[in-house]
Amino acid sequence: MTNQNKTSFNLTLAGMCLAISIVMPTVFHFAGPQGGKMFLPLFWGVAMAALLLPVKYAVMVAVFAPVLSHLISAMPPIPMLYFMLAELFVYACMISVLKNKLPAPVVILAGLIVSRISYIAIVSLSAMFLSLPPAFAGFTVLLGGVLISLPGIIAQAIIIPTILHIYRRYSRI
Repeated sequence: MTNQNKTSFNLTLAGMCLAISIVMPTVFHFAGPQGGKMFLPLFWGVAMAALLLPVKYAVMVAVFAPVLSHLISAMPPIPMLYFMLAELFVYACMISVLKNKLPAPVVILAGLIVSRISYIAIVSLSAMFLSLPPAFAGFTVLLGGVLISLPGIIAQAIIIPTILHIYRRYSRI
C-alpha cells in the first residue's frame, strides 16, 4: 500500500472510530442517567483507534470525540468536557504505547486505570485551584465515579478485543 493509500485508509478508519465514539453515548444514555458514567461510551472508539492505528490518529479521535459529542448533544457538559479531553488523550496514548507489548484486554485495562487516575488527579487539582466544594471533587465522589464505571471497564476489556479479532480475521490488515 502506498503512503497516500495508507493515509487515506488510516483517516477512514479513524473516522469510523470517531463515529463509534459519537454514536455510542446516545445509545448508552438510553440506559438511564448513569448509562454514560457506567459504560464509558466515548472510550470505545478511542480504544479501537488506539489498537488499530498509529498514535496520531488515536489522539485525533480522543480529542475530536468529546468535542463533537458535546457540540451535538451537550454531553459531556462543560467543565467535564475539558477533563474528558485530558482523560481520553491519556487513554489513547497509553493504549498506543502498550498495544504491541501486551494482550489487548490487558492494554485496555491498563489504559483505563491510568486514564481514570489521571482524570481523578486533574479534577482534584482543578477543584483545589478553583476552590470548588468537595461535592464536586471530593474523594468519595471521584472514587464513586470510578466504581460506577466498572461495568464499562469490564465490557471494554472483553468486547473490544473480540471485535478487533473478528475485524483482523476478515480484513487485510
